[in-house]
Amino acid sequence: MREIVTVRGGRLINPPSKAFLSNISLLLFDYGSDGLSFEDFNTTTVKGAKKIGESWERFTQAYMYMSYVLREYVSASLGSTLDSLYVNLVNIHVKYPRLRTSALVHLTQRMLGKLRSLEQMPDHPAVIASGF
Repeated sequence: MREIVTVRGGRLINPPSKAFLSNISLLLFDYGSDGLSFEDFNTTTVKGAKKIGESWERFTQAYMYMSYVLREYVSASLGSTLDSLYVNLVNIHVKYPRLRTSALVHLTQRMLGKLRSLEQMPDHPAVIASGF
């Protein structure tokens, strides 16, 4: 996991902490201050803080980084599912421009918190073989 995180983040990212690695390995999103935050994937700091705030660009960067890490660590099918979720989030952002980005951060965080309760997803070849 450490290699996946640092390769994607490049020189811009600080080496991941032990807590971050543990939380991402266990998909501990939406566990309060002890768990993983969607904002943990934001590599852009503003005035020393790693807040996404109302920046759609920082939201997109954090989402793409998080999606890549989970695709590499968990499975390609999770990555595809996260890609579909992102398309839906973009549609919401475009259709409701007055909706704050921070609201989408909260929504995304809550949805990611449900990952642990999902059943194991089949890999891509199994989905193709089933004729879906």
